Amino acid sequence: ETADDLCARARRFRKKHAALFLATQHPEDFAANRHAHTIQSIVGTHLLFQQNDTYLDQLAQLFKLNEAERRAVGRLMP
Repeated sequence: ETADDLCARARRFRKKHAALFLATQHPEDFAANRHAHTIQSIVGTHLLFQQNDTYLDQLAQLFKLNEAERRAVGRLMP
Protein backbone atom coordinates (compact mmCIF):
# COMPACT_ATOMS: atom_id res chain seq x y z
CA GLU A 1 0.00 0.00 0.00
CA THR A 2 2.80 2.46 0.88
CA ALA A 3 4.71 1.69 -2.31
CA ASP A 4 1.53 2.11 -4.36
CA ASP A 5 0.97 5.51 -2.72
CA LEU A 6 4.59 6.57 -3.41
CA CYS A 7 4.21 5.55 -7.03
CA ALA A 8 1.03 7.60 -7.40
CA ARG A 9 2.65 10.58 -5.67
CA ALA A 10 5.73 10.37 -7.90
CA ARG A 11 3.49 10.60 -10.95
CA ARG A 12 1.55 13.56 -9.57
CA PHE A 13 4.72 15.33 -8.44
CA ARG A 14 6.29 14.96 -11.87
CA LYS A 15 3.25 16.57 -13.50
CA LYS A 16 3.43 19.48 -11.03
CA HIS A 17 7.24 19.84 -11.32
CA ALA A 18 7.54 19.09 -7.60
CA ALA A 19 10.32 17.30 -5.76
CA LEU A 20 10.12 13.88 -4.16
CA PHE A 21 12.91 12.84 -1.82
CA LEU A 22 13.04 9.16 -1.01
CA ALA A 23 15.74 7.67 1.19
CA THR A 24 16.20 4.15 2.42
CA GLN A 25 18.76 2.19 4.38
CA HIS A 26 17.53 -1.00 2.73
CA PRO A 27 17.76 -0.53 -1.03
CA GLU A 28 17.33 -4.25 -1.57
CA ASP A 29 13.80 -4.05 -0.14
CA PHE A 30 12.98 -1.08 -2.33
CA ALA A 31 14.40 -2.76 -5.43
CA ALA A 32 12.37 -5.91 -4.75
CA ASN A 33 9.08 -3.98 -4.79
CA ARG A 34 7.14 -3.95 -8.06
CA HIS A 35 6.67 -0.18 -7.85
CA ALA A 36 10.40 0.51 -7.56
CA HIS A 37 11.00 0.38 -11.29
CA THR A 38 8.12 2.77 -11.96
CA ILE A 39 9.32 5.25 -9.35
CA GLN A 40 12.90 4.94 -10.55
CA SER A 41 11.90 5.65 -14.15
CA ILE A 42 9.83 8.72 -13.18
CA VAL A 43 12.51 10.38 -11.05
CA GLY A 44 14.93 12.59 -12.96
CA THR A 45 17.83 12.61 -10.50
CA HIS A 46 19.20 9.79 -8.38
CA LEU A 47 21.75 10.13 -5.59
CA LEU A 48 23.51 6.94 -4.62
CA PHE A 49 25.76 6.74 -1.60
CA GLN A 50 28.09 4.01 -0.44
CA GLN A 51 26.46 0.61 -0.72
CA ASN A 52 27.18 -2.82 0.67
CA ASP A 53 28.90 -5.01 -1.94
CA THR A 54 26.15 -7.58 -1.47
CA TYR A 55 23.59 -5.32 -3.18
CA LEU A 56 25.73 -3.64 -5.83
CA ASP A 57 24.67 -5.95 -8.65
CA GLN A 58 21.00 -5.48 -7.82
CA LEU A 59 21.39 -1.70 -7.65
CA ALA A 60 23.43 -1.61 -10.83
CA GLN A 61 20.59 -3.39 -12.60
CA LEU A 62 17.88 -1.16 -11.11
CA PHE A 63 19.70 2.09 -11.91
CA LYS A 64 21.26 0.82 -15.14
CA LEU A 65 24.79 1.53 -13.94
CA ASN A 66 27.71 0.63 -16.15
CA GLU A 67 30.65 -1.27 -14.65
CA ALA A 68 32.67 1.87 -13.84
CA GLU A 69 29.69 3.46 -12.05
CA ARG A 70 29.03 0.22 -10.16
CA ARG A 71 32.63 0.09 -8.93
CA ALA A 72 32.54 3.79 -8.00
CA VAL A 73 29.42 3.34 -5.83
CA GLY A 74 31.13 0.45 -4.05
CA ARG A 75 34.20 2.60 -3.28
CA LEU A 76 32.39 5.69 -1.98
CA MET A 77 33.31 6.75 1.52
CA PRO A 78 30.59 7.33 4.16
